[in-house]
Parts: sequence; structure tokens; C-alpha cells
Amino acid sequence: MRRCMHLDEVQDVSIKKGSSTTYMGKTTVRYRVMLVRRGGKEITVAEGLTPLARAEALQSVIKGRLGM
Repeated sequence: MRRCMHLDEVQDVSIKKGSSTTYMGKTTVRYRVMLVRRGGKEITVAEGLTPLARAEALQSVIKGRLGM
């Protein structure tokens, strides 16, 4: 499903922990990057990101492009 919003509606860019899997004793956690609208509604812009540093880098780029 495709969703859209005006850029001036974006209040924040957040990271949420998604699913995790364990294989041979190693746990992999996947993260989602979300746009947070005024009023708290969230829209996922990326999911399945590993490691956390990759999600944080994307969050930083988006915030920079939005001037946050």
C-alpha cells in the first residue's frame, strides 16, 4: 500500500525495532525507519534494516534533507 504526506506534516523521524531471528546463537534484529506526523501517526519509509547503524544512518540522512 502506498501512502503519502506533505513534508510540512513531518514532526520527527524515528527508528523502531522490528522482527528478530536467531541462527546458530547469533540474533539479528531488523529495524524500521518511520516518519512521524503531527498527531502521532507514523508512516514506514524503510524496513528490514540491519544493523542498527544502517537505520541510524538513514534516519540522519532523512532528517538532514528535511532540515531537522
